[in-house]
Amino acid sequence: MGYMDDYYTRQAARKTELLTEVKPVLMGKLKAAGVLTAEISYSGYGDSGEMESAELQGEDMQVQLTRDLAKELEDFAYEMLYIERGGWEINEGSSGTCEVDVAAGTVTFEHHTNITDTQYEPFTI
Repeated sequence: MGYMDDYYTRQAARKTELLTEVKPVLMGKLKAAGVLTAEISYSGYGDSGEMESAELQGEDMQVQLTRDLAKELEDFAYEMLYIERGGWEINEGSSGTCEVDVAAGTVTFEHHTNITDTQYEPFTI
């Protein structure tokens, strides 16, 4: 097995682990903390990227997470983004949000890839 085959095999195994083991536990912890939805913004370019902010909603108010649970949520989102859109922070980069619906058990990424376009315009003098 070549290096890239091994890499893709490891990524697929990690994705399976995140979705079948980490995600259900994380959703349970968020539900226990009173979170209904979470939205995490991220952006990156020039080989650097980060999760920027998280907005959490409960039934009647914003919810505050413990530092550990906030880190778990951010790490989960970061790993899934890396697996699905590896290199999202390179060159012109990308931005978006990770939307978590705790009741539905869904995590949706609204991902935007930044692209520099070149337009061909020949002319003769």
